[in-house]
Amino acid sequence: GLVRVGDGRIEFVHPLMRVAVREAVGPAAMRDAHTRLAAVADVERRAWHLAAAAAGPDETAAIALDDAAMIAASRGAPAVAAATWQRAVDLSADPGRRVERLSRAATAWWDACDGPLALRCADEVLRASTDPATRADATTARAEAIGWTIDCRAGVQVLVDGATEVAGVDPDRAAALLLRAALQSGLAARPVDGLACAEQALRHAERVGSTFEELR
Repeated sequence: GLVRVGDGRIEFVHPLMRVAVREAVGPAAMRDAHTRLAAVADVERRAWHLAAAAAGPDETAAIALDDAAMIAASRGAPAVAAATWQRAVDLSADPGRRVERLSRAATAWWDACDGPLALRCADEVLRASTDPATRADATTARAEAIGWTIDCRAGVQVLVDGATEVAGVDPDRAAALLLRAALQSGLAARPVDGLACAEQALRHAERVGSTFEELR
């Protein structure tokens, strides 16, 4: 009488029973149970079961979480996507992939309107990564979080500094950052600064034949 079986589910009759069983069987048995459940679950649940089955860094589970995060993002659930990528960060065995996932988490946290978490993830990426593209993506999330939740003008400066950093190796990304800076300058009631950023963005875009529409 401790569990109910029906509609394809097995449920404990009381939450405390579930807790008691989890404590009694121990972590090894729980990991084994999650491994078995992963084998019959859908993509998203499989990823979380694999994560629960991991005893340490596990790239297989992290890749599964990547896939689950992409599905969540595509259906318009950025907070779920961000939390999923954050868990993938914890399980990442490869330092490069860890930073890449952290950058995606930063962007997704901002899409979910969680400025503090977006800022925290972005700052960690910028401390850990030297890759221009990854840094540019993290800079965008950082600037959005600062600009919308702390100081709009400070957010503009983050974007301008990021564009300067990446301009020599990736003019397209520099132009995209400056375009955002132009838009934020308008929100900060600084149209002259916005015009200057837009003109710089145009110069970078012209170097590689991009259009503003492509940069958006």
